Amino acid sequence: MTIRSTYQGSKSMLVIAIDVGTTFSGAAYTILRPGKTPEVYNVNGYKGQENKEGNSKVPSVLFYSPSGELLACGSEVRKLRHKKGIKTEWFKLGLRPPSMAIKAPQVEMPYNRDVIGVFGDFLKYMYDCVRTHIRDTHIDGWTVWSSMSGTAHLVLSHPNGWGAYQQGKMREAAIRGGLIPDTPEGRERIEFVTEGEASFHWSVRAETKETTLTQTLIQEGTRIVVADLGGGTIDVSSFIVTTRSPLRLKEQMAPDCALEGSIIVSKRFADYQRSKLRGTPYGGNDYIEGLREEFDQEAKCHFDGLEDETT
Repeated sequence: MTIRSTYQGSKSMLVIAIDVGTTFSGAAYTILRPGKTPEVYNVNGYKGQENKEGNSKVPSVLFYSPSGELLACGSEVRKLRHKKGIKTEWFKLGLRPPSMAIKAPQVEMPYNRDVIGVFGDFLKYMYDCVRTHIRDTHIDGWTVWSSMSGTAHLVLSHPNGWGAYQQGKMREAAIRGGLIPDTPEGRERIEFVTEGEASFHWSVRAETKETTLTQTLIQEGTRIVVADLGGGTIDVSSFIVTTRSPLRLKEQMAPDCALEGSIIVSKRFADYQRSKLRGTPYGGNDYIEGLREEFDQEAKCHFDGLEDETT
């Protein structure tokens, strides 16, 4: 069973969705053809992690030379860890509204770049990854890209707490990254979706071996709360289903957003270790950073809320 309707447009269209997260990012796309039911394709096989089949997330990190030249993005940054330069991560926090004021981790910016420029660089990287994926995985991929990319529509996600100002900055980043031209027509090709709403649509379409969530739980009048626990923010949205087919929703209350995501947990861990190890041979920044990375990659990933009697 599918809850997607056939595409009723008169012309074929390429739609690209890019989710730039605080710590990880992803992209997907669909090729709309008149009279056909759309199929959504996740982009995977990012450079530096091609051997991880099905890996549809890539680190939101860039590496610049001391003069500000972009050298690498995503997983390929690891290859340059011993090279002199600037590693820029968590840059998305630079767009947060004043209402999300919090002592966030320090973002190291490259020479002669602002947060919009860095955001544009990363959007271009993600866009290029979509292009490579379409060309390499579809039998007519080169034709699809050459004929549709110039008019492709882009969908960019952002936290619930962001508004028109942040959307304007993201649109400017897309222009700087070369995704769209700086024209009225180009600007109209970008649409925005909150991360809470995007998470809901992903959830209701998520399939198990037996069925889909839509078949078993989604009925007219069903009330749903979606919590998106991300790297930078926690987004909570609530909806009521007004009709099941086609699926239509109504917000129950204003969506909420808190800057309390994964990296804030890691920062508090690092601050705690720094306070405990201050004045010892292990209180230096390099050692604390090593502890934070180990916490990120191991302890935090395996935490299940249950007490471990061996520790």
